[in-house]
Amino acid sequence: MRSFASLVLAAVSIAGVQQHGVAAVPTNGTHTGCCKNPLGPFLPWHRWMLYLYESELRNKCSYNGALLYWDVSLDNTAETFVNSPVFDNVYGIGGNGPYIEDVSDKDEFPVQKPITIPGRSGGGYSVTSTPHCLRRDFSLPIVTSALIDEVINKTLSADSFFEFNLAIQGYSMQVSGMTLNAGLHIGIGGAVGDVSRRD
Repeated sequence: MRSFASLVLAAVSIAGVQQHGVAAVPTNGTHTGCCKNPLGPFLPWHRWMLYLYESELRNKCSYNGALLYWDVSLDNTAETFVNSPVFDNVYGIGGNGPYIEDVSDKDEFPVQKPITIPGRSGGGYSVTSTPHCLRRDFSLPIVTSALIDEVINKTLSADSFFEFNLAIQGYSMQVSGMTLNAGLHIGIGGAVGDVSRRD
């Protein structure tokens, strides 16, 4: 098994990676399986990724602040999520963007994956640069089921690290089994919610 640091460093040399923030994106795809198993190093992997990202900000961009923290428990209802300061167009990272038509028609796409996520468009995998705007596609049903206070409280009151880790990762890739990790990724949707090489 390759170290995460070597994967991130290797990702910098992957064709098509032109921005430091994008350099960490291919690592999930090149280290398939590291974060999908509840016994795997999900939390250490993400913490190490954040450490490397923060180091890049400090060393290459002269950033002196702290990494921002989002207390999602303050924004886990449909109304508070879409109006969260995190998604403010001026002071945050921008909002939901224009409406994206749902293209997940069962007649058009008869083969269903383990989970049906409406509105995904695919596009395949490429190692060439594909400049694009970051897009989002909020799924409020996911937000209001996977990120609710009950899920957060159950996670924080876990009796063991195994239970805590499982409660963060989720119990299945069905909507009913999603918790904090999938709830954030798929709840935000768009590029962040794609279950692909950029998952």
